[in-house]
Amino acid sequence: MEKGLFKRTLRPVRNACYRSVSRLRSMAGKERRILLYMSGDAMGAHIRRYCEPLLGEKAYRFFLYAPDFPEKDDPKNEFQQFVLGRGIPLCDRPRRHAWDLIVCADLRIPGGFTRDMTPILYVNHGPHIISADGGETLYCYGENARGKDGKPKFTKMCEANQGIMDIMADVDPDLAAVMVHTGFKFAGGMERALQRRVEYRRLLGVTPNTCLVGLFGAWGENSLFHALDEGIFDACDSLRAYGYQFLFSVHPNEYVQYDPRIQPLGPLVEFQRERGMLVRDPREDYLPYMAACDIAISDFGGMAENAILARRKLIFSPFPDGIVWKHSLAAQARKRLPALESPDGLKFLLDAVRRDPVDPFILEAGARLVRRDHDQVMEALTRELLRMPVADTGEIERSRI
Repeated sequence: MEKGLFKRTLRPVRNACYRSVSRLRSMAGKERRILLYMSGDAMGAHIRRYCEPLLGEKAYRFFLYAPDFPEKDDPKNEFQQFVLGRGIPLCDRPRRHAWDLIVCADLRIPGGFTRDMTPILYVNHGPHIISADGGETLYCYGENARGKDGKPKFTKMCEANQGIMDIMADVDPDLAAVMVHTGFKFAGGMERALQRRVEYRRLLGVTPNTCLVGLFGAWGENSLFHALDEGIFDACDSLRAYGYQFLFSVHPNEYVQYDPRIQPLGPLVEFQRERGMLVRDPREDYLPYMAACDIAISDFGGMAENAILARRKLIFSPFPDGIVWKHSLAAQARKRLPALESPDGLKFLLDAVRRDPVDPFILEAGARLVRRDHDQVMEALTRELLRMPVADTGEIERSRI
């Protein structure tokens, strides 16, 4: 009890010290120190996308806190190569330093820090879809987005979808107050990838007349490869004689034992290379693979909305209704688009989807995720959090689609 009281008494003093150090450094004209927090492998691409456009700013100095950052040089690990190539130093004990800004792609924050201590920015790690309470509320804007005091634990939270912004304004004004509409961070990259679609297909060995079907799985017992079981691989292999080729991509968590009750399927996905099918290494950029596909099959993961953004024909794998938030784009899409209930129905469904044009819903929904000025919005938001002069926001608004 006394220890807890001591901590509560000390906390305001500690917070004031952290704020003072940052402000004194700023007043002295010194660099702003920004800590990038990568809480897991899946966060790397999102952290990179945030900081890459800002690396040319001389006033910023970036540091990376990544507890699982690989020690050995891995040429296939694109995030590791980015960090090493740009000379971003690693910081294994962030609590020993005062930061001007902390950037997180997940709801986890480096231990010991609060928004009262230093500004904390949530840049998310994909479209906001998942629900933890049967679809009633959105996971990322639920209790895990709040601190012990019940208030939002982030200074600002980036949201890609204006529709979600509008809904949150009604259902949770407190969280809505810290949300910023940014558009989807990979929208520009997706457009550039689509422009190189022919090149990517050639590099993958996919002929012009071949229909490339990408199966993009999340992780967990309800994810695509678990729901459709091993039979999906045999079904795919049998359809290659009908002008189809298949690409498999699964969440990096499926390469480790994340649950003693569940056998991870990463190794089985990798084995499909030996059968002549294509496999995306989870350390590789997914954009070229998505752009190369003609049809995408996805579950409740973010790849479903990525497929919509890429204007790909989309099929859902089976999963319980309550996994996705009832207001999410994925929930809306699932009501409109076809679903594959078992591997036995794969050929019939693919043949039908292959013949039909892209559903207008996909084109309309994808457009709502795009802001051409995403990078300018993020630059202005960063400067605001760092208490630096910000450009005319009217110019940013006028450049929107």
